[in-house]
Amino acid sequence: MVVDISKIRYLEQVLTVEKNDAEKLTLGQKAKGNVVMTFSTKQTYFGSLGMLPVEVDNIILSVDEPNLFVEALLPKLMGSRDDHLCAQ
Repeated sequence: MVVDISKIRYLEQVLTVEKNDAEKLTLGQKAKGNVVMTFSTKQTYFGSLGMLPVEVDNIILSVDEPNLFVEALLPKLMGSRDDHLCAQ
């Protein structure tokens, strides 16, 4: 999934988000997500080799170092637009 960074409205590090909800797109190897990325416009995720496109408003990510992930993206988000919302 490729996302234009200017389309990220909100990036939040959370303690845990259950990944068992079939209505939410979750990416990562762990059983629980720890970063939620919300978009300003719907994004298309192409699953099953592009055969099953799904429009999403946000994704739940499971990353090893969520604080480093958020810290790395914050400067890019701040530079892409003035009205963004970011949280840790």
